[in-house]
Amino acid sequence: MAKQIRCVKKLQSKSRGHIVRRITPYLYYVDSSSGKNYKVRLNNSRTSATCNCPWGQYRNSENGKISGCSHVMAVMREVEKEKGRVPSFWISPVDAARQRRPTRFIGDGVFVTSRLGA
Repeated sequence: MAKQIRCVKKLQSKSRGHIVRRITPYLYYVDSSSGKNYKVRLNNSRTSATCNCPWGQYRNSENGKISGCSHVMAVMREVEKEKGRVPSFWISPVDAARQRRPTRFIGDGVFVTSRLGA
């Protein structure tokens, strides 16, 4: 069974400390708040991603190796920012649906919703 993220709000907060650099429309480098660098690759629809961090490297093949780590959250924040939207991350599909906003599953039990930015 694949592991799932449990402390999504803690990871969401951590992701705000990462520096994201877009290399191509589907490839980003993330300078982690820990001082390490990771590569995040978005899928073709830019709705989920893989990461080469320790968590992302060992994803179960049943979910296509997509990851919901803080590095992916940081990249998703940049993707949503390009659209003029602000993301929030959830581990409960019920909580995500309660937001009444566009919702998608990004992996590891994590859902992202987004609202129009201020």
